[in-house]
Amino acid sequence: MTNLQQFLSRRILQLRQDNQLSQQRLADMAGLSVDIIGKVERGESTLSLRTLNSLCRVFQISLAEFFTEVKANEKAEAIENLRLYLMTKRLEHIQFADRIIRQIIERLEVESRADSTPNN
Repeated sequence: MTNLQQFLSRRILQLRQDNQLSQQRLADMAGLSVDIIGKVERGESTLSLRTLNSLCRVFQISLAEFFTEVKANEKAEAIENLRLYLMTKRLEHIQFADRIIRQIIERLEVESRADSTPNN
């Protein structure tokens, strides 16, 4: 197995598990076969850039983010830290923060999609 295959294998498995997706669900969302997902996760196959881009869309990350290794638990740790912080706040403040965070993330996602769309 090449270094690239090892990286692809580990990274896709990590992202799939972080997003709590089965191989079948990931394949369905990306328009791929479950066989392809399995082969990539086992390091038996590599992906075309088009296929990798489809997976990145499912994971809501850019190709650059895909190739940047992150600790497997970094996302979970960030969520837990935010949860612990919010537990000390008043309910109306938590609800307000929830609305604001959702608006910010939605805007970031729209901007990210616009940035990744090729200009014609």
